[in-house]
Amino acid sequence: MAERRPAAAAPPAKKAKREKVGVGVGVVVTKGRPRVANGTVSDFRILVGLRKGSHGAGQWALPGGWLEKGEEFLDCALRELREETGIAPSDSDLPTRGESKARAAGTLPFVANNTQMDGVHSVTVFCYVKLKDARTEARVEEPDKCEEWRWCSREELAELPLFPPLKALLETDEGRHALNVVDFLG
Repeated sequence: MAERRPAAAAPPAKKAKREKVGVGVGVVVTKGRPRVANGTVSDFRILVGLRKGSHGAGQWALPGGWLEKGEEFLDCALRELREETGIAPSDSDLPTRGESKARAAGTLPFVANNTQMDGVHSVTVFCYVKLKDARTEARVEEPDKCEEWRWCSREELAELPLFPPLKALLETDEGRHALNVVDFLG
């Protein structure tokens, strides 16, 4: 008589591949010297570009992009700013440089959790650069991704269709507070 072998156990079910959440870095670029009155910054111009060819097409956004593995937030911000606009800030335009802790001075105290952006889930960290030369202009360096660059006041931005991370920065109390303190950091 043939020996009966126990049935082999079914292989364990494969875990569903978990999608990763991307980390984006948005660069709040200002130029000139804003004035502060009653705790609110005025004459505050922010550089924004009209997105095209990607998620958020037709919306206005800050310069920025995806954080690369091993990259500091501020390094990503400077790389993206240079790649997208041709702007390479001088050392005097930047927050304190040096050790990682000091480099965090260029990071705003606000993060946007973007869950509903054309199927893309990301977290956006915001950095800032204050250009001392008010004559600085941005160039469209990636015409497949950006239609144009424009310097806008907050009032002008309120009239534009905004990319969700920028909208969160401008329309939440935490985001507005982060923008109000930009002039006093670094």
